[in-house]
Amino acid sequence: MNSKMKLEEMEIKNPMVLSDTTENVKKTDNKGSLSEITQLDNCPFSIVENDNKFFGMCGKYRVTEEYTNKEELKVYLETVNWDKISQVLFVVIENLKEELKK
Repeated sequence: MNSKMKLEEMEIKNPMVLSDTTENVKKTDNKGSLSEITQLDNCPFSIVENDNKFFGMCGKYRVTEEYTNKEELKVYLETVNWDKISQVLFVVIENLKEELKK
């Protein structure tokens, strides 16, 4: 079962965006209201729904482009490949860096 969390407003400040595009890492400034976050079972990813569009997150980092179909995104995120493994490693390294700064 997927666990769902309803949010009235969530602020995302400068998340690192990792994608399959030619620009592997870029920074964004996004503020907005997110209607729902669904944590996927047995993987570190969640799906964020915003204005009937969906994107994948790993922790506080966005890891996909926008999708218009939630099930298509879910299948993509649940499929293990080297791109997603490197994204998860990046998130772990960034989290360790933040912890070491404290």
